[in-house]
Amino acid sequence: TLYSRDFCQVCHDRLAPGGLMVQWVPVFRMSPGNIQVIMRSFLDVFPESTVWYNGTAVLMVGSRGRPLQIHLDRLLSRGRDPRVERSLAMVGAPDPWLLLSMFVGDGAAVGRLFADDLPENTDNRPYLEYTVLRTRERAQEKWVLGMLPRLAGPLEPHLAPEGMVPGYGTDFQLTRRVANAFFQAR
Repeated sequence: TLYSRDFCQVCHDRLAPGGLMVQWVPVFRMSPGNIQVIMRSFLDVFPESTVWYNGTAVLMVGSRGRPLQIHLDRLLSRGRDPRVERSLAMVGAPDPWLLLSMFVGDGAAVGRLFADDLPENTDNRPYLEYTVLRTRERAQEKWVLGMLPRLAGPLEPHLAPEGMVPGYGTDFQLTRRVANAFFQAR
């Protein structure tokens, strides 16, 4: 039920304006068809989502009422807090630049990839509940890694102009090139 459209709607309705919901999509446990159903359920409720990939899972970030806006100056400032540094290190993302390099693209690109006749996953029709464990088709990391470049888009539309910092382009592009090389090697 955590991947149903109804659950996403409940989360959306309880968010404050501008609040964020992050949905973890465990690509190593799902077939490509099930991944598509999960992403479609999320996009039905959060059409202006962003898609991120951390090397093992897809993360979908939806916002209530407006597209995601990242204030880079605040992100970098908070990233220097020792408590935040420890938390990020525990998940293998030691700095904010690496977090930003995990950005793949907009949810609109995801929506264009999928067929209109995907099954719905709702509380009244729990499609995933009956297919995830029974499917013989298992997750194919190669499929996910092949899908991600088709979603690729620039991060800049999601950066708040008033939060920009000097040197953004150089630091971000270097980290993004390293992350892209890692994903291509996989």
